[in-house]
Order: sequence, then C-alpha cells, then structure tokens
Amino acid sequence: MKININIRKEVVFVVKKFFGQTALLIVVFAVCMFLLTMEVNIQTVEGANQSTSMDMISVKDHGLIGDGFTDDSSAFRTLLSGLSTGESIYFPDGTYLWGSEVEITVSGVRIVFEKNAKIVNNTSINSIFKITDDDITIENAKFEGSATTSKALYILGQLNDRLSNIKILNSSFDGIKNSNIYADYVNDITIQNVDFSNANIDGAEGIIYCKNADNAIVNNIRISDSYYKGIAAFYSNNVLLKNIIINNLSEHTVGAGTGLGIDIGYNCNHVNISNYISTMNDEAALRVSRNSKDINIENCYFENLESNSSTDSAVILMGCKNVNLNNSIVNTITARGIYIADWDGGYDVENIKIEGNIVKSANSYGIYALGAKNVDIIGNSMKNTYIRIHWSSHVNIISNTIRSSEYYDSNIGGIYIYKSTAVNAMSNNISNTNNGGTWYHGIYATSSLSNILIGNNNISLDSTTAGTNGIFISYGDDIKVVNNIVDALNDFGTNSVTNCEIIRIKIFGGNSQSRPSSPYLYECYFDATLGYPLWWDGSNWIDSSGTSH
Repeated sequence: MKININIRKEVVFVVKKFFGQTALLIVVFAVCMFLLTMEVNIQTVEGANQSTSMDMISVKDHGLIGDGFTDDSSAFRTLLSGLSTGESIYFPDGTYLWGSEVEITVSGVRIVFEKNAKIVNNTSINSIFKITDDDITIENAKFEGSATTSKALYILGQLNDRLSNIKILNSSFDGIKNSNIYADYVNDITIQNVDFSNANIDGAEGIIYCKNADNAIVNNIRISDSYYKGIAAFYSNNVLLKNIIINNLSEHTVGAGTGLGIDIGYNCNHVNISNYISTMNDEAALRVSRNSKDINIENCYFENLESNSSTDSAVILMGCKNVNLNNSIVNTITARGIYIADWDGGYDVENIKIEGNIVKSANSYGIYALGAKNVDIIGNSMKNTYIRIHWSSHVNIISNTIRSSEYYDSNIGGIYIYKSTAVNAMSNNISNTNNGGTWYHGIYATSSLSNILIGNNNISLDSTTAGTNGIFISYGDDIKVVNNIVDALNDFGTNSVTNCEIIRIKIFGGNSQSRPSSPYLYECYFDATLGYPLWWDGSNWIDSSGTSH
C-alpha cells in the first residue's frame, strides 16, 4: 500500500513565516515519520490477515454455503467432528443460516469471521454455539436472530470441571432473544469489544450472564435498544466490568418486569466497575445485592429517567457489604439516586462508602440509607435533593454540599435522620432557594434518636415560613449540636429531647428587627443596625460592655 505525501505550499509558507526554517523541517520530518509508521502498520495488518486466513480452515471448504437460505449448522457440526486440538477455522464473507445448536467439544479452537460474514438464526434453538471445552476463542463474529428462545453463545462447564480461557472478542449480536452470552462454571473468561442490540431478556438472566464465573473480564461493551437486563453476574469472583455503555434499556412490557443495567448478586466477591455509562428508564442502572462483597464502583454515569415512580433508583446497594462508590454522577427525575438498604431475605447492608459523587435527584432522595450499618457519605455534591437516613447506625455524613431548589419532602432540606443511632453530621454546606410556603429544615432529626452529633455545618435557608429551622431535633436522647453556622428564620428547634447539648450555634446577623425571637443562652448576634455584636444573657441582648439593647 502506497501513501502519497503532499504538503501544500500554503502550509509550508505559514510554518516557515511564523516559526522559522527549523520548525518547518521538524514538521515535515514528523509528518513523514507518521505516514511511514501508518504505512508499515497497515502493511503489517494486511499481511497478518492474509497469513491468518491462509493458515486457517475455511468453512466453505467443508460444506458450508453462506447464501442465507441453506442451513449451514449441520455441515459445521461435521467440520468440528474432524477438528484437532488447537486448530483454527474461519468464516469467509457470507450469511450462514443456523437451524440447530452446534456444540464445540474440541479444546483450543479459534473461530474467526471475515468482515461481512455473519450467522443468522430465526428458529427456536437452545443456542447457536454451545461451548463445553477449554481455550476457545471467537473473533469478529456477527450473530443475528429473531426467534424467542435462542441464545447465541452457551458456555457451559460443570461444578467440578470448570471451563477455562474462553475469549469472545470484537463481535456483535443483534436481535438475539435470550442471553446473548451465557457462561456458567467458567474460569478466565474475557468478553471484549462487543456490541449488543435489540435483545430481549425477560427473566433473571442478562444479555451477558456470568454465573459461577471467576476471573471474568467484560470490557468495551455497548448495549442498546434492548429490554430488561444488560449484564448479570451471580456467584462469581474477581469480576472486572469496564468501559460499558448501556442505552435505552427498559422493561419488556410496561408494568411486567424490571429493567436493570448491571445486576451483581448472589455472593459475588471482588467486583470492579468503572467507566460505566447508563441511561435507564426503569428499576436501576446498577444493583448490587444478595450478600455480594468487596465491590468498587468509580468514574461512572448513572441515569434513571423514570418519570412515574419514586421507588426506582439509579443505584441500588441492597444486602451487600464493603462497597465503595466514588467519583461518579447520578442523575434522576423522580427516582431515588443512591438507595442503600438491607435485603428482605435477611442480608445486612454494611461498610458502605459513598464519596466524591455528583447527585441530582429532583423530587426524591439523593442518598437514602435504610437499615444500614457503617455508612460513610463524604464529599458529595448534591442538587435538588437531600440525604435521608432511616433505622441505620454508625453513619458519617461529612463535607457534603447540598443545594436544593426542588424537594420531595416538605419538612426536609439537606439531611433527614430518622430512628437512627450513632450518626455524625459534620462540616456540611446546606443551602436552598425556597422563598416561602413550606417548612424546610436544613437538618431534621427525629424519632427514637440516640448518640447524634451535628457539628461544624454551614446552613443557609431562604424560607420565610414560620416553623422553618436551620436545625430541628425531636424525640431523641444524647444529642450534641456543636459549632454550626446557621442563617435561617429560626436557627434551632427541639421537641421532646433529653440530654441535648447545644454549643455555639450562631447566625450570621442582621438588623435589629431580625434578632432571633427565642435565642439560647449566650447566643451571639451581629446587629448590623448598631454595627457591633450582641449576646443574649437570658433576659436581654447586651453588648461587650454589658449594656442592654
């Protein structure tokens, strides 16, 4: 392959005029080297393709027609029966009609498709390829289907005889109406650079379904315009899910099921999810559940644009342990953002860390912990939403920025703590642009509370409705409110609270008419009308000399 190098006179003139002769020589040299490298690479790839096809067995030399009308599955089965371990075969350009399942029982087989080669299945069969031996590689494949029950690849090992070293590379699946790739009892499986579209999974499985699959790599995957569930991993260990895009995945029939982008469950351990982008319209973009442990999730974009349900979520962490979710974006309309809950089957949720995320969840909970233990919510930026803690213990809510102009619950602005113990809400910035009409507490803690610390928070509320408090606590014991800065109609309110210690709650100040109507003892207020601070001595506002004002 030859590449002509043609550098226009105008480019030469500009480079030479503004950067000099030396720069011109450098540019010309760089262009030449780039083009020379490109030519070498192209020639190398072309040579590799030629040598690869020459070294392989062509299926058309063994009875396959590839005309789109003749059933080629039986001829391919015959070809495999005479294949030796480690041999490679390829599908030349053509459309290969597939009418029955073909089992690959020879190890070390490599199957490669040319650019315009594809397998089409339009009858109900269990799978196109059933893989039951080790070291199988499928490359550049195209599978198309329209039947209601067929899989494409059914990779099946046994409990005491797992398959190993399975690779599905640079392939595409379109219209397969069940699990496109189903892997059970497999070690060391790689699914990479694969597109899926128009799939329909109406059950517990997924378009990619890894069950009892250890050391699984699922990388550079795109799933679009499909139904119910994208990727599912159950009973699997050491799973890497990276660079995944899932678009327009929703339930099969409205009200008939749930749509899940990625589903991690049933005792999965050591799962890493990164660079995952999802746009969902149903239950969740990601669910981790059923006693799964040691899950790391980072640099993802989770979206759930469900508009008719506040019970769906972008991310569900349910009945799982040791989960980190960080540096991600969560965006919903009415669905919950991040939902952390114990599992109704008896699994606890604990050791959860939500850090450095951006959460926008209008009219519902941004981060909601229900029955959770040992939860850290740190350094998140939240808009049009709030943090809700229910029946949970040992929760740290630290250094979050919560800005709300829309909200789901009329009593809650930034943080809501309900029937929980050992909760620390520290160093959070809470603000809103509500201009009256609703109670809107910055931090609201209520009902059977114990061991609650609220400290060093900066709270600014615009509500002018009577009853709005920066901090409001009711029905609790052993509460400490320390060193908060509050700018609100009322800085602090309590109801049926025992052992409540209030230290240095202060407001920014204002004119003389805006002094707090129910100040606490020794509260400081900067009176802008007078131009200096005042303190409440229990009966009067006094200045630093002791004079009443």
